[in-house]
Amino acid sequence: MALLFFTGAVFGHGYLKEPVSRNYAARLNNKFWCEHCGQGNGGVPDVCGNPFQGSTDKNFTDPSLWFDGFKANWTSGQAVDVTIYLSTNHGGRMAMRLCPLDRFSITPACFEQPQNHLRRVAPGTKYDGKIYWYLKPSDSQITQTFRLPAGVTCASGCVLQWWWVGYQNCYLPCASPADDVEGECGVSVNGSGQCDSITRTEQFNNCADGYACGECAGRAGSACEAEQCVACLRAGRDAYGCYTASYAALCNGGPAGRRMRRLA
Repeated sequence: MALLFFTGAVFGHGYLKEPVSRNYAARLNNKFWCEHCGQGNGGVPDVCGNPFQGSTDKNFTDPSLWFDGFKANWTSGQAVDVTIYLSTNHGGRMAMRLCPLDRFSITPACFEQPQNHLRRVAPGTKYDGKIYWYLKPSDSQITQTFRLPAGVTCASGCVLQWWWVGYQNCYLPCASPADDVEGECGVSVNGSGQCDSITRTEQFNNCADGYACGECAGRAGSACEAEQCVACLRAGRDAYGCYTASYAALCNGGPAGRRMRRLA
């Protein structure tokens, strides 16, 4: 396996701030100090950024140690805001991916599935529907909007991954026009050349825990609502915020809601 070599030890890079990532939650809980260091300690990081730089004993992929509750309540196909904080801006591109498996079952292959890549929500055609966004030199805290995959459901929990490829050592070529941003992709930020392998530059991963109870588009209304409501209730979820107002009322209020809870 190719290793990364960087000049100097820079303990400060970036992290997924909203939804709150596992490493940032650990910082907020005074259990960890380097929430911005999820870059594989100079090698290739695992799905949640381990081993963190200077903290190789920490493993944020292990939910038995670092799960801090669900930080987001999503609906299939929902547009969601994601905020990243940068303590050191290395340029490069970022992307968001969602593995619709519970926190004990996530794998690299799950995040890499094309259907699990979130696409941007933005005015105009340059950025809307693209997978990647590129850093500007002035960026320090940035918020972008992404759309969750249509049809995704994970009432028992799913994991959102932030993926950042820094361009301080080399840059990546453009991906397909459907995924990448014309005029911003395939550009060096400091005169360095194109990467001959992604392992030649620095990567960061963070994980945030959330759940998505689904939606009923294209399916029989009452039957779908009953099925999804029971699934959410079995997982201990509140139907409010998962679905439409009428669906939430069905699940949480009145005789229908009480019947649903008995079924669950």
